[in-house]
Amino acid sequence: MTENPRDLAGRTYWDDVWEGKALPPPMRPEEDRLGAWVDRRFHEFFTETFVGLRGPAVRLCEVGCGCSVWLPYFARAFGFTVEGIDYSPPGVAQSQAILRREGVDGKVHLADLFAPDAALLDGADVVVSNGVVEHFQDTAQALRAKAALARPGGLVVTVIPNMVGAVGRAQRWLDPEVFAAHVPLDVERLRDAHTAAGLTVRRCAYHVATNFGACNASRLPPGLSLKGLAHRGLVDASRLVWQLERRVGPLPAGRRFAGYVVAVAERPSR
Repeated sequence: MTENPRDLAGRTYWDDVWEGKALPPPMRPEEDRLGAWVDRRFHEFFTETFVGLRGPAVRLCEVGCGCSVWLPYFARAFGFTVEGIDYSPPGVAQSQAILRREGVDGKVHLADLFAPDAALLDGADVVVSNGVVEHFQDTAQALRAKAALARPGGLVVTVIPNMVGAVGRAQRWLDPEVFAAHVPLDVERLRDAHTAAGLTVRRCAYHVATNFGACNASRLPPGLSLKGLAHRGLVDASRLVWQLERRVGPLPAGRRFAGYVVAVAERPSR
């Protein structure tokens, strides 16, 4: 496989992230518990996005699917036929293990987004990524490569952490090298990148009022440390907000504190 020279993270970074990682718990938005609040908010987002799309005739491909809990979720919640691609062998192995654990049929391809097998091109009804395109210096280039996996008229859904707000500032303090592997993108820049990639943008917005759990703290030293304690405190602060939201409803998500930026676009029909 080749690696794009504009990839700020690189395969080695992701190999290190996924190698030996314990499998994450399943995504269970139907559970009425505080820890599932972000899952529920994303379920609402995807339910709105996938209006009219249901069943195994709908093919969904996740780009950057290493260690993904999303593929079983999409299969269960919407009945989609699911597959994914990732260039990290440990990440692919993790995704395959999660699908087996959840009893969900799905294909996971070890492939480079910029040099995929021809059979992957132009075929998916929905192409989704979570935390991928912001790792490339040229966001539009990454989105063009991602959109090439969708059929003409297919949906291209993008989720990234909000690195222009408080989550990004926390990430830069917790681990500057991890922050440097991201291109901070606000709503306007992400929308413009989709447009530059030739996509028709349906929606681009901040999502989830706050989630400091979106910070990558995996490289912090084990045990007690100032940064480790600070990260736990920030996550606890997010949980307090979620507790309030469970009582009064979702709070507005804005540039300063939102956990994520999301975009829904369409690949133009030929």
